[in-house]
Amino acid sequence: MHSPRVLLADPDPRAWGDLAERLEAAGFEVALETASDRLETRLGEERFDVLLAELQMLGRRVLDVARSSPGRPEVMLLDTFGDEGDGSAAMRAGAFDVLPRPASTEQCLVGVQRALEARSVENENRRLRRETSEGRGLGHVVTREPRMQRALDLVRTVADTRVTLLIEGESGTGKTMVARALHDASPRADKPFVVVNCGALPDALLESELFGHVKGAFTGAVADRVGRFEAADGGTLFLDEINSASLDLQVKLLRAIESGEFEPLGGRRTVSVDVRIVAASNRSLTEEVAAERFRDDLYWRLKVVAVELPALRERPADVVDLAERFVAAAAADHGRGDKELSAAALAALLAHPWPGNVRELRHALERAVLVAPGRTIEVEHLPPELSGPGGARAGSARVDGPTARHEPRSAGPLAACDRRPEAPSPMPQARDFDAVELGPLKEMLAGPERRFIERALEAVGGSRKRAAALLDINRGTLFNKMRRYRLLSPPSGRDARPGHDTNDR
Repeated sequence: MHSPRVLLADPDPRAWGDLAERLEAAGFEVALETASDRLETRLGEERFDVLLAELQMLGRRVLDVARSSPGRPEVMLLDTFGDEGDGSAAMRAGAFDVLPRPASTEQCLVGVQRALEARSVENENRRLRRETSEGRGLGHVVTREPRMQRALDLVRTVADTRVTLLIEGESGTGKTMVARALHDASPRADKPFVVVNCGALPDALLESELFGHVKGAFTGAVADRVGRFEAADGGTLFLDEINSASLDLQVKLLRAIESGEFEPLGGRRTVSVDVRIVAASNRSLTEEVAAERFRDDLYWRLKVVAVELPALRERPADVVDLAERFVAAAAADHGRGDKELSAAALAALLAHPWPGNVRELRHALERAVLVAPGRTIEVEHLPPELSGPGGARAGSARVDGPTARHEPRSAGPLAACDRRPEAPSPMPQARDFDAVELGPLKEMLAGPERRFIERALEAVGGSRKRAAALLDINRGTLFNKMRRYRLLSPPSGRDARPGHDTNDR
């Protein structure tokens, strides 16, 4: 984390007295400027957190310069002439504070610290506003799906405690990311976060991995080895696929979790640790207990707080957002420039059942970024299971069919996603609203909403990006609404029909 940067600007460098030294002693990085033209240049090229400047150097124009600078610093002004009107106007224009001169070093130092606190609060508010507009999340896990949001809200609520957490969900749903986000949001964030995949090791090796061993404990144990419990002391231990642990090992796990004590394999010395346990399972532990493959006492000890992460096929609202994030990340990682998904490719993603969940989606889009020769990722650039015959290519026709009502092929995972309402009726005129039959508000508003989206698309020549900006909504939200109202058009020809991908730049 960088030291906060403070720029002191005054034609007379002696005017600051020992303020620069006091700021540096308090951990700030301090820069000085005496010329108005250079001040404007530096603000345009460098990042500062706080600007403390003589008001007369650039006048109130300094606020406009600071607002357009890379760091957007908090601005504190010193008014030598004590003109109350100038100071009040500067405050109304966005200055954090205006101090009359002479101002003591202590006043300036306290003012800078208050400005940084205000900046921190504003940055946090900006982050929260961004999460609200893009979906609510925790750490790097962001979602629009209410069920997933409720799970993350619960995790956030218990993050500052030491309670044990059980995360259940299919492989690839993001259990490790949620566990990491919990750790990062907890008071243990600066301590170790240790991951053990219980399903990746045979039982004998897993016990040694968890609890360590002493020299000579078994063939090949040529030295003492610290286990993962001890390595996580003070932090968080994430036990992934805990359902894979044997019944015998579960007994030892229960003792270690309950008491924080264990003996390394082959040793007699008891080790005590302070570890928060987060466990994950890709199977229902309730069913595992019923089948006598998992101990009920360990289950209840782990299930102090439990969350279930829904499969990606149950989170259709997240598919588009995640897809765009993964495409951007993969393009940046592999140096492939800007990439975007065509409407047909997005429809194929929405039609796929995603048995591998978020992990499968990420890998599919990384592949697509690598094989797509141009800017736009088409259906044929997706993996064969999404683009081959009978795969998502057929599914995309189901999604984008303009008039026919499509019934799901089976009662499988896609059934809920395939049940879409017919396109609502055209928007009624204002004088006709009183004639609309009352019913669920969402259904009554569907017609006007569809018409407004059509008008926005027509106004910008079919560009979804520009239409989303015009309507002040996220592109993923716009795409989902276009899909619901059957406003997606297959990319053939160069016409500018609503949602036409050719103009989506």
